[in-house]
Amino acid sequence: MNKKRFVCPVCKKTFYKKIYKKSQAVYCCQKCAYKGRSLGYTKRNIIKPYNCKRRPERQCLICQNSYVYRKKTQKYCSRKCVNISQKERYTGKNNPAYINGNSYLEKSFRGTDWNTIRKEIFERDNYICQKCDIKCYFRNQKNNGYDIIQCHHIEDYAVVKNNHKSNLITVCVRCHFKLHPTKCVRNARIKKNKK
Repeated sequence: MNKKRFVCPVCKKTFYKKIYKKSQAVYCCQKCAYKGRSLGYTKRNIIKPYNCKRRPERQCLICQNSYVYRKKTQKYCSRKCVNISQKERYTGKNNPAYINGNSYLEKSFRGTDWNTIRKEIFERDNYICQKCDIKCYFRNQKNNGYDIIQCHHIEDYAVVKNNHKSNLITVCVRCHFKLHPTKCVRNARIKKNKK
């Protein structure tokens, strides 16, 4: 029999065990091994220590703030800065979906940050039409009639190119038809012909 006789340093039991590696102390069970480590009979052997080196800081290309990067390819400090860079990189002919300047989306283009401005105007006006005082909804919500919410330029965007908050109000579809009767009818005809 190749087993050796040992005495457990924690519970003082005698036991026989086959030892393959040299260690500071030998225990009868795993429970005693944990207790012996906490009492200081043995030390934990760390084979692969954690890499606790702090990564160097980088400077964000958009806001110029310093940040600690998570990936080597990371160039921006936050998602907000990534969105700003994408707006700058993918406008006009740089966009992979660009065909020519005659598309419907190009004609209805209101600026790179139009979606965020619209939401701010809707929140400012509490989602209420400023002409008829009706509570408005988005297209994907249940009340899907004429109460769909839209953002209206007081001075026409095609003439002034002004997206300032003082030039924008919240209106429902019905009131928007009344404000732009010729444009809305023409757009409705274009959509019917496409179908």
